[in-house]
Amino acid sequence: MSKTLTFVSSIVIMGLVTGCASQTTCCSSSPRHFLNRETVTKTTHDTYPKKTPQTISLYTNDNKPNAAYRVIGIANVSKTNIFGMQRDQSTLDAMMKQLAANLGGDGLIEINQTDQSIQAKVIAYQKILL
Repeated sequence: MSKTLTFVSSIVIMGLVTGCASQTTCCSSSPRHFLNRETVTKTTHDTYPKKTPQTISLYTNDNKPNAAYRVIGIANVSKTNIFGMQRDQSTLDAMMKQLAANLGGDGLIEINQTDQSIQAKVIAYQKILL
């Protein structure tokens, strides 16, 4: 157990030192993201105010947003925690909503699940001025 804790601690420290290297600003370089086995990558340089996870909508292929929107990021969550234990669907949904809310999103679209993870595009509704 001590060796595992030391290993995890060293990985977290390495993550803090190296940060995130991508073309767009990345929000997933924190130890919390590493420990939760989740990532969120911004796809725009614009910033949006954080939201509460309860306001985030999950859109399926049958249920699409009725308002204009812009994709502002991509969220990804592992179906297992750092110890390899399976997460239930409600936990995965809550984690995805939290990532979208932190990015300032209003919803998640194109939700794709594999055996290992769940991934979706984070969207923000756009105001249309007439």
